[in-house]
Parts: sequence; structure tokens; C-alpha cells
Amino acid sequence: MTIKEVEQQMYYLRGEWRREVDARDRHAAEATRITNKLHELNHILEALEGHRYEDNE
Repeated sequence: MTIKEVEQQMYYLRGEWRREVDARDRHAAEATRITNKLHELNHILEALEGHRYEDNE
């Protein structure tokens, strides 16, 4: 294998690695967004349930 061939393979693998990292980061960002929305909805639900119990008393 020549130096040029090794350099070409390294260049290709760096590109593959970058695409994988970018995809992972996008998935992590989406998971964070969904988690934050679930927390927000949970707080809303807790508030609504608190009002429901107050209305029943």
C-alpha cells in the first residue's frame, strides 16, 4: 500500500467519522428536545391535577 493510498483511506474514514458524529449529535439534540417537552408536559399535568383536586373539595 502506498502513502497516497493510506492518505486517501484516512481522508475517507475521517469523513465517515464526521458524518457519524454529526448524526449522533442530531439524535442527541432531538432526544434532549423531546425530554424537555416531556418535563414541561409533566409540570402542566401536575398543575392541572392539583387544580382538579382543589375543585373537588
